[in-house]
Amino acid sequence: MKDPIKLPSYEWFLGLMGFGGKGNVYAGSYGTDPYLGCLNNQCFRYRAWIEKDENDEKQFKAVHYIGNNCFDETDKEKMTEKVFEASADGILQAQNWLLNELNAFTNT
Repeated sequence: MKDPIKLPSYEWFLGLMGFGGKGNVYAGSYGTDPYLGCLNNQCFRYRAWIEKDENDEKQFKAVHYIGNNCFDETDKEKMTEKVFEASADGILQAQNWLLNELNAFTNT
């Protein structure tokens, strides 16, 4: 499998955060059928974004879950979340983590 998950740049995730706005959220899935989407099979879904923690420091979050529902309709207890440094390196670490998690999913 050749890097089925490729996260955008740090600057892309920042979006308008530096101007009082919100950052961009990136989401994707693996295992979808080109015609039926996630109907009739379980998909690996993921989402990543930058947010501020309780100390107003930026952090990069990545979440993944297995299922057919969209992010907002999925029970948060069924999701696996990991926090990384909000930087280009942190995004690469998150991408590698998601790829490893996807690999574990596809090998089950």
